[in-house]
Amino acid sequence: MKLSSSIRIFVVVSALCLGSHTGSAQTAAQFIAKGDASDRTFDAGEALKSYLAAEKQEPKNVQLLVSIARQYRHLMTKAPTDKEKLRLGGSALSYGLKAAALGPHDSDAQLSTAITYGKMLPFQGRQAQVDAAPRIKAAVDRALHLNPRNDSAWHVLGRCTSRWPTSAVSNAPSAGFSMARCPSAPTRKLSRALTRPSPSIPAASAIMSNWGGPMPKWANMTMPASIS
Repeated sequence: MKLSSSIRIFVVVSALCLGSHTGSAQTAAQFIAKGDASDRTFDAGEALKSYLAAEKQEPKNVQLLVSIARQYRHLMTKAPTDKEKLRLGGSALSYGLKAAALGPHDSDAQLSTAITYGKMLPFQGRQAQVDAAPRIKAAVDRALHLNPRNDSAWHVLGRCTSRWPTSAVSNAPSAGFSMARCPSAPTRKLSRALTRPSPSIPAASAIMSNWGGPMPKWANMTMPASIS
């Protein structure tokens, strides 16, 4: 009888302990909220920790994967060496590709890889820079097809079509680079959209002021800090 009572007590205590442990565990939503808070204060390291913890619970959360890729890109800017920048960029690219595969109808997921390729360009060799051109353009095309109002996608597209081919030719004269490697884009249409507001791009005037003027005045293809 005493043994039976002891067993019942053990079972009850164990259940209480297990319930307490389960209740204290953070959910994916809580980790994501914590990561978002760190992201807003530009604490990429803490944001990444929270997002990676959430990923363990929701490995196929597309927006979460996009957020993880963004934090790796933030960490790239603080990395002390080019090798470390490329390593972090590779991690961002891996998560971006996964997000794009899981979210074929998500504009931001499709754009993520384009931004990462652009961030990695200054630290890559000639051939890698040349090879990245059509990949960036293809990713931006998909993003804009899904959401024509994606301002960041228009930003990346404009830099690709206005400056990159010339820069790539001068940096890689033996690589056979040509405008054909970066698929044709509606440069005139984009230029008009950026010089006067239009229904398809309501934030065009704001974008132009952030970019420093019409496309011909853009300085280079490197992704700016505003595109993260």
